Amino acid sequence: MNEKQFDAVLALDGLDRYDYFVSKSKVADWELLWGVKSDDGWLVPVAPEEFDYFPLWPHPEYAQKIVDENFPGHRATVFERRAVK
Repeated sequence: MNEKQFDAVLALDGLDRYDYFVSKSKVADWELLWGVKSDDGWLVPVAPEEFDYFPLWPHPEYAQKIVDENFPGHRATVFERRAVK
């Protein structure tokens, strides 16, 4: 992935980023996803609306960006899609 592609995806609105994740990022073909993990386990934020979610990214660069900006001590980690079937 080059920097132009990376920035273009980040500039998309939420629905278009979802579409990219599902249909254009090759997640289904590669069967790999990326999450954020520390020595204590996977990052699972709690939203203000009090629902839990498990954030995933289609490429390690996106996961690493969130780590670099918000979660020191964490790392982008591959999460094989086969594990969630």
